[in-house]
Amino acid sequence: MFALGFLAFFQAFYLREFLFIQIIVVVFFFDFLMKVVVGTKFSPISQLANLIVRNQAPEYVGAVQKRFAWSIDLLLSGTMLLLLFGFGAQGLPNLLICGVCLVFMFMESAFGICVSCKIYGGLLAMGVIKQPEVRPACAGNVCSIE
Repeated sequence: MFALGFLAFFQAFYLREFLFIQIIVVVFFFDFLMKVVVGTKFSPISQLANLIVRNQAPEYVGAVQKRFAWSIDLLLSGTMLLLLFGFGAQGLPNLLICGVCLVFMFMESAFGICVSCKIYGGLLAMGVIKQPEVRPACAGNVCSIE
């Protein structure tokens, strides 16, 4: 997802070509929608990722904070859909939202840090959201809940 997002961002920012970013935003939106509503089983990108890493041992993470992270991604991609197709906007707001998504994806792919999971943990610590009944695991314990 990071590679596709980065390529779309590059084309929009440097080449002023917005077709690829429009396609990627639609794909990302429906992929995150599938993840939030039914989980990764029907997510096309998750299925492709599973195929690529099929010989690796899985490192299971908690669904609670991942669903929260996917919800943030769904909100960001939904905002992009609205900006691109609802208002026809092609400019700074789009690039800022896309930039935030790219930072989130880069942090997770390069360092194994789920920024949205960190936000989830922070909201739990502040008491903004209620504590889950089951303490979910997190890959490498980088965002596990205390």
